[in-house]
Amino acid sequence: MPFRDAEPRSTFLLSGTFLLSCLSIAFFKLTSWFSSSGIFTTSSAQYGFDEVVVQIFAMVLLLAIERFCSYTSRQASAVLVVAASLQAVGSFLLFSPAYGNEQSALVALILRGVGSSVFLLAFGRLLCSIEPIKSALVIAGGEVLVGVFPVIFSSVPADAVAFVSSALPLAAAFCLLWAIEKTATAESGSSPVTREQLKKIPIHPIILLTLCALSTIGIALVGQTPQANVDLLYRLLTIAVNLVVFSAYLIWIYGLKRNDPDTLWPFLMVIIFVGLFVFSSFSSIAPDAASSLLSATRKTLMVFAWVFMASIIYQLKLPAIPFFCLGQLAISQIPHTIAFFIRQYDLQISSNYQETSATILMAIMALAVIAGVLVVVYKSRLAASVNQHPASPEAALKAAIDRLSDQYFLSSREAEVALLLAKGYTLGATAENLTVSLDTVRTHAKNLYRKLDIHKRQELLSLVQGELDLTACNAPIGGRR
Repeated sequence: MPFRDAEPRSTFLLSGTFLLSCLSIAFFKLTSWFSSSGIFTTSSAQYGFDEVVVQIFAMVLLLAIERFCSYTSRQASAVLVVAASLQAVGSFLLFSPAYGNEQSALVALILRGVGSSVFLLAFGRLLCSIEPIKSALVIAGGEVLVGVFPVIFSSVPADAVAFVSSALPLAAAFCLLWAIEKTATAESGSSPVTREQLKKIPIHPIILLTLCALSTIGIALVGQTPQANVDLLYRLLTIAVNLVVFSAYLIWIYGLKRNDPDTLWPFLMVIIFVGLFVFSSFSSIAPDAASSLLSATRKTLMVFAWVFMASIIYQLKLPAIPFFCLGQLAISQIPHTIAFFIRQYDLQISSNYQETSATILMAIMALAVIAGVLVVVYKSRLAASVNQHPASPEAALKAAIDRLSDQYFLSSREAEVALLLAKGYTLGATAENLTVSLDTVRTHAKNLYRKLDIHKRQELLSLVQGELDLTACNAPIGGRR
């Protein structure tokens, strides 16, 4: 079921929608944090493997149901509320001193796994239906809160854990439903995925994402355990890394006026490289600090994965829920499940070689990540150089308008008006060229500016120039006729 962006982006960062969207991500992730970290660790935390496995199977089942069964927005909201209730009950049972046996703990984790799978589908619905710059800010902002809230919650009395852990899923559901209601409006109909759409999905970032995801399995094999969230250094480093990522998006989007946050992936890969490099170089000197930085920087993988998937799905008009959740399964859930399996059944490399193996493995992965980034950047520049010569300024300008039309859902007439205005035509000349009345052109221009969230021609030219810069085609687009 496709959706379209319905809220102006100029005020998005200061809106309640942005805050509640960030809170929905934070509350959802903190539900799992309560059962695996800090003073809230329970004896049932060892069954986290079971929760993740249940989540995977539930996601696959829900994806099949979503694919073959039609539903309304109200029905989808009701399912999310039920899922939040299941998570709340599961969290309460998990922390209640009355459960007292493995069977009730397993039931609690199953309830949480099923509930969390519905949340992931709902996040796919939200993040892939809004403009990429908005989804990027929401994802990065949510991760900042995920780092900050543990510092606050660490002072919560132990006897209040059950109440807080039960309230978080319901709070996440409320925030998510409110954000979906205010941010996205339903479209009528949906089109099947074409082979041309699939061919446009960039393969190199996916390869790098997969490489970073495999590091989760590698760390488990060498017997390294992610730094416990109770560690203050880990918390501070996590907050710092997430703030750097969020600041980078702010500068890229609002400072540099770019509309393509997914192209920041080389920067995010460098952050992951830093964690891998520091661990491989300093793990023997300062193991706690190196492990903390590695764990903090590896979380950047999920930030980029969500931003990249949301942006590509939005731009290529792919079905949001199945593509987002399949990507989530491949990049996060399945690698983490394999890592859980390795730790649970003690399949690590012999302890005599763990330290050496960990150092070597992290060094290889660090070099592979940075080499992959260099190769992709080189190929991107080579492709831009190849495309620069045969493309005329007229063709480059048309291509830029077409990309804006895809991103902002412009009608064919609005795209024609945008192209003529970018060429320097006045409204009168545009009306004459299109053989329509001046009032009709003014109406199209008004709708065009509203969708692009701009107010004058110069802002349109800036947007078009930004698109031209992406392909290294610096055609002149100013002037009047």
